[in-house]
Amino acid sequence: MQVFILSAKHKEFAIGLDDGEAEHGKKAELKEVADKPTLKWLMYDRKIHTFPKRTLALEPKEDDGKVKLVLQDSDKIENKFYVYPDGSIRNKAGQAIDIEDSKFEPGADIVLKPYEAGKESQQWLLVTRLQ
Repeated sequence: MQVFILSAKHKEFAIGLDDGEAEHGKKAELKEVADKPTLKWLMYDRKIHTFPKRTLALEPKEDDGKVKLVLQDSDKIENKFYVYPDGSIRNKAGQAIDIEDSKFEPGADIVLKPYEAGKESQQWLLVTRLQ
């Protein structure tokens, strides 16, 4: 099983959770890699997971109808994300994990947007971390 962080192309940022606790419903946001905690992610069953058995998934925002990424219980997940050779992470509908407003700053929301080839805020690096 490969352990990695989902790092933005700029490498200083990674997908983490607002307070680092892997609870159901936690919102994913952009974290500085140097910050603690930046989560370690696992990829198996073609889905992205963290401990304990939580999966990066979709949830509609209540205020503006946009979709945000949150952790959900792995056994309840319906959305699967696939990593593509260009560095994008997309679902079967072709939507990509993106950074809200394409702003590379701590706390920026991780959202789902239509895939745009070459769009920098949709390109992610799987940076392997040794245990």
